[in-house]
Amino acid sequence: MERKFDKLGRLHIPVEMRRVLGIEEADSLYIGLENGSLYVSKEFVEGFIQRKVDYLSRVIIPIEYRRVLSFGEGVRINITLEKSRIKVTKSDAYCTFCASLEDIKDVKGVRVCQSCIDEIKASNFWEAV
Repeated sequence: MERKFDKLGRLHIPVEMRRVLGIEEADSLYIGLENGSLYVSKEFVEGFIQRKVDYLSRVIIPIEYRRVLSFGEGVRINITLEKSRIKVTKSDAYCTFCASLEDIKDVKGVRVCQSCIDEIKASNFWEAV
């Protein structure tokens, strides 16, 4: 399931996952990094940071974690359920330039949509360099 962080670094937890994990308003969640991914758990995990769920089912992801994982405002992320935890990873299925999800090509390890490729080709970008 793909989502975005809001301007304050809050992540809205999908209702399906809240139901499975029994997460409700004002519950404490534990947030931490493991193996290069961000995890959110209702159960206590040693070394994870505790945060409360707000009335709109959002939880603030610590800025330190967002910086380490390059989770800036508007970055698309994937949220998956793994056993009793929510795993949050950066989505690479969008255009690096415009965040489009349509007609994505891999150009030397960078995801770019065909529209941006066409725009770059049509511009005088190469002549200006």
